[in-house]
Amino acid sequence: FQEPSVFAIHSWTAFFGLAYMGIVSTALVWVLFAESLHHLDAGVASSFKLLIPAFSVLLAYLFFDEFLGWQAYLGMTVIMGGLYLVAKRTQPF
Repeated sequence: FQEPSVFAIHSWTAFFGLAYMGIVSTALVWVLFAESLHHLDAGVASSFKLLIPAFSVLLAYLFFDEFLGWQAYLGMTVIMGGLYLVAKRTQPF
């Protein structure tokens, strides 16, 4: 009896899905971030990376029927409040 390898490919669809998420999605995010630096202050542009967990939670809710507990709502509220404060601070007086 031989145990299955941890690195065994169970399906080519899963493999290409993971490759797409890891390469294309990540590359796209970094290209968009680099492009945003041409239009925004670096501090403001980098603060929007904080939205990644919030969007992850929302997409998991929409596509995978994940349950959103009070912790998720609290976390998203804190993230949005922090982004508001950063954006407000960078506006001219």
